[in-house]
Amino acid sequence: MKGLKGVGSGVNIKDIAKLCGVSVSTVSKVLHDDKTISGETRKKVLSVVREYNYVPYSGVLKNAAPRMNMIAVVLDEEQHFHKELLYAIEDKAFDYGYNIVVCNAAKGEERRKKYLQILGNKGINGMIFLGAKGSGEVKLPAVEVGGRISAANEEKLSRIHYDTGRMGYLGVKYLLEQGHRTIACFLKQGEEDIKAGYRKAYREIFTQPKEEWMFELPEKGIEEMVGSCIESGVTAIFCSDIGFGNVIYTALGKYCVSIPDEMSVVCMGNSGLANHLIPPVTTVEIPVGQIAGKAMDALNGMIEFQESGWLYHAVTEPEMIERESVCNRLEKNRSEKIVVIGNMNMDCNVVVDQTRTRGGTLRVKRTMQFPGGDGANQAVGIGKLGGCAYMLGCLGNDQEGRMIYDSLVEAGVRMNGVVFCPSQATGKAYITVGTGGKNTIIIEEGANQCLDGGHIRKYEPVFDGAGYCLINMELLEETVLAAIGMCLKKKVKMIVKPSAIEALEDEFLEKIDYFVPNEDEAVRLVPGDMPIEKRAEILFLKGIKNIIITLGEKGCYLKNKDHARFFGTQNFPVVDVTGAADAFISAMAVCLARNYDIVRAIELATYAADVSVTRFGVQQAMIDEDGLEAYQMNLK
Repeated sequence: MKGLKGVGSGVNIKDIAKLCGVSVSTVSKVLHDDKTISGETRKKVLSVVREYNYVPYSGVLKNAAPRMNMIAVVLDEEQHFHKELLYAIEDKAFDYGYNIVVCNAAKGEERRKKYLQILGNKGINGMIFLGAKGSGEVKLPAVEVGGRISAANEEKLSRIHYDTGRMGYLGVKYLLEQGHRTIACFLKQGEEDIKAGYRKAYREIFTQPKEEWMFELPEKGIEEMVGSCIESGVTAIFCSDIGFGNVIYTALGKYCVSIPDEMSVVCMGNSGLANHLIPPVTTVEIPVGQIAGKAMDALNGMIEFQESGWLYHAVTEPEMIERESVCNRLEKNRSEKIVVIGNMNMDCNVVVDQTRTRGGTLRVKRTMQFPGGDGANQAVGIGKLGGCAYMLGCLGNDQEGRMIYDSLVEAGVRMNGVVFCPSQATGKAYITVGTGGKNTIIIEEGANQCLDGGHIRKYEPVFDGAGYCLINMELLEETVLAAIGMCLKKKVKMIVKPSAIEALEDEFLEKIDYFVPNEDEAVRLVPGDMPIEKRAEILFLKGIKNIIITLGEKGCYLKNKDHARFFGTQNFPVVDVTGAADAFISAMAVCLARNYDIVRAIELATYAADVSVTRFGVQQAMIDEDGLEAYQMNLK
């Protein structure tokens, strides 16, 4: 029968019956939509009918399922991705043996009614509606693309839903994952679901976007909107319509803002425009191939096999298509990975005229509350300097814990090793700040007690590829030993701050790469009446490779195999010395990770500590990358 294939081959109903292995009456019943024929037989007969282009006589043609093999696609609204979706539907329709006719019904209700009336009289087999208006009173098998799925089980209606709110969420989440925290959102009027997705992505990092970062797209005025973003310090723009992508690019060009180095851009929508922009824009896209396939599966099932439309209801997942318009701020100018292990506290600062160790009454001038703790402070210091910090620690599942978490995320710190402990409150530090910035600190450990050796071992992958690890010895002894063991196992260099300890085993000391005690800590570890140089020499002889003793306003002292020298300070006005040591250690770690020699690293770290004492608090007082770079340019 191979020779029968093709138009004009003279194939008749007897030939079709023979090819299918059924009777002539069975073929006739299939062509007349007789429901007594099984689905399998019906499918076989219709497949052969299409393959051999069999055209029955006109009386049968009117009632037979194949009829014109024509479906209509009705555009109820103009969307940027409809062009690509139409192409995809046409391809899938061809695979099923259908032709398509397209009607643009987005120009008004009167035109839409006229189109639907004409289509109903033209022998159309089924319809696909693109938009929110839906199929209405249409009696033909229909698929609605874009409408929400209802609980009703319609027999001749299937819905393919795509969630624009999900698209907004994924696009903003992607930018947050790239280290952006100030993200503007450009929306068209009424796109509340996308705005909700934008806010949801922010909530997941325990923060909220500012209202001034949200703009409603007009026909004009985008240049002013972009200008407002630049003035507000926005680093990324998320736009709900790629059709405005070229306008946004042009506006950024007028402000001499480069993409993606100075401003990242992500748009929603499928469009050839994405690849034509320079640089090509990253998009969140509707999966048009998936939608077209599901729509045609549903329509074919209803037309040829009388299956219920609701069986084909589906929800499609948006796709992130990465191109070249987004800068990863977490990786930009980042150096070797630095792991930070230490306490995370909420610092409660009490400013008084003078501090006392015992007796008397102190009058409070003011109180302040900031995220703090040696571990959190050092991680934020590294992040503000453009370093790549990974935090290991524990927070309480409370408001203070979320505030600390947010401060770390905002600084670009990776939180892979941070957990919220439901049974403990977030740790607190009560700090009295007296004349000359001198202070006393009382610690309430809280959730920091959950940071044990098991936690270190559980998050072993965090140490992979790390160059340095900051260990604060105010932790439990088992935690410190587990951290040291992990660093030795992973060949990670250790920078150790010996807080709150009286003595160390020599076996422990010889494993340390960089040891950073302050003057009081050095005296406790090496007691006796002797100069700083002698204490450092004793520690060096015990096996420590580099000893840096910080001396407050007198600077610091370095001892290693190549150097034995003091470093001075800038003598800035002192407001609060609480975070000086954390600023020093974080800056030194970043510089070492960038392969600076130890002398240059300490010079820059000393300056970072000097700057930190000029303001209250710790994290907010730390120098940023631009400030340290400016100082470095002045060094000989």
